[in-house]
Amino acid sequence: MEALPKVIFLKGMLRRINPWWYVFLSGFLLFIAWPPLPVPFLIFFAFVPLLLLEDHHYQVADRPLQYYLQIALTLTLWNAATTYWTWFASPAGALAAILLNAQFQTIPWLLFHRTRKIFGDKLAYPALVGFSLTIEYLHFNWDIAWPWLNIGNVFANATWAVQWYEITGIQGGSLWVYGVNILFFFSLTRYEGWQAWIKPVLWILLPLGASAWFWFRAFPETKGQGSTEVVVIQPNIDPYTDKFDGMSPHEQFTRLLHLTDSMVTENTQLLLWPETALTEYLDEQMMDREPKTRALQNWIERYPNLTMITGASTIRYYRDESERTSTSREISAAPGVFYDAYNTAVALRAGESVRLYHKSKLVPGVEKMPYPKLFGFLENMAIDLGGTSGSLGRSDSAVVFEAADFTVAPIICYESVFGEYVGEYVKNGATILAIITNDGWWKDTPGYRQHFLYARLRAIENRMYVARSANTGVSGFIDPMGNVLSQSDWWTQDALRGHVYPSNEVTFYAQSGDYLGRIAAFLSVLVIIGGFVRRKTARGY
Repeated sequence: MEALPKVIFLKGMLRRINPWWYVFLSGFLLFIAWPPLPVPFLIFFAFVPLLLLEDHHYQVADRPLQYYLQIALTLTLWNAATTYWTWFASPAGALAAILLNAQFQTIPWLLFHRTRKIFGDKLAYPALVGFSLTIEYLHFNWDIAWPWLNIGNVFANATWAVQWYEITGIQGGSLWVYGVNILFFFSLTRYEGWQAWIKPVLWILLPLGASAWFWFRAFPETKGQGSTEVVVIQPNIDPYTDKFDGMSPHEQFTRLLHLTDSMVTENTQLLLWPETALTEYLDEQMMDREPKTRALQNWIERYPNLTMITGASTIRYYRDESERTSTSREISAAPGVFYDAYNTAVALRAGESVRLYHKSKLVPGVEKMPYPKLFGFLENMAIDLGGTSGSLGRSDSAVVFEAADFTVAPIICYESVFGEYVGEYVKNGATILAIITNDGWWKDTPGYRQHFLYARLRAIENRMYVARSANTGVSGFIDPMGNVLSQSDWWTQDALRGHVYPSNEVTFYAQSGDYLGRIAAFLSVLVIIGGFVRRKTARGY
């Protein structure tokens, strides 16, 4: 009975707080917890104000429209503060992405509030976790894919804490965060003495203990193979003023070769040039005869053990309409002739034909128009980031490039945010993860830093070395524990040499993919159907 006055006092105090303060507090905590800022563990409290906000509407004054506006405003503030840098590429596209993603993130909170009314607390709070993981899973798989702010990414700057991502992927981190926030909320609102705080603290410490076990276990550098010398090039060509207009393709090519010659040795086995390093549209049906690829093939003859991967803009023509694809377009000056444009990874090796992989995970609104049958009329409004605007063609699967003693995953830019897709490269035989990107679009903002940090999570999920070549941004090397071995500075020309160890290991996560998201989606559908049936039954239909 002694705790009863404290409970009454605490509940009274919480109810006197203006619920709009919860909006700004939660938005601020979500923002300050996000990388590259160094306080990710604030995320364990960031949703508590939203849970208090929902409880206010559930217990005190249920105003559905106000509740929706408050949740949506919270998440909009977080999206804007964390991904404002997309504005530099396209103000209209950034505004659409921020507002749309905030709306998607609002859906779990609306469903949670409705579920609590129908089924009560015991089902509602687990359902909130399920609904949230479902939206994250959709962001990995639908045409409006934007997993940048999936909650498990928050630990990209604290990889020592999530070594178990090799089992769960980042959705394990999301599950951890939502679970701890709910437990802290219970401790705050259902006061039972200091013992009430044991459970959330344990839920923080136990995964940290598991991560420590993964961290300190024996992890041999070699998996039956020796080290591989890798060189990554960062030419630092401004994508706005130079890459596609101000600097000629020949000048860019010369800079790349100069940086390469300064670092490549006869022991180098893998060379990476960044995304769209070759800016002229290369005809895929005559790649071996294109001047740039011929020049590279002649250069690479000096290094018989070297495999080179470079980004390129490529194009394929179709003169028979029956051959055209869903993304191909007709050339206005040549009726009856169609073409596909691609963001491509090109692999070259002495004495071998050129090999190609087309970027598969395309940026919505930039490289593809989502749901073309529905929004096809907007095709010509797609954002042009210095190449062909409109939907690009893509590969249907994760293609792996084979070398003498290793195999390489040619991960192009945005693809490195998709854990399950990177795992597809590994299942297809990749032993080294290579990321080629161009992060200069976002200028000197958290955007390029976040993108580099997310690569640390891919290293952990697959227990593989990552070599990363950026046009500008951060180039460097990451080990299988997510440690950064070396990296370039922002806005500098650079060439880095490192040694990586190919691995034949296929982790549980690489093999299983985003299974937590699939389970969450299945259970969420059951809850929604159950809620619909319960309401119909209660109304006597």
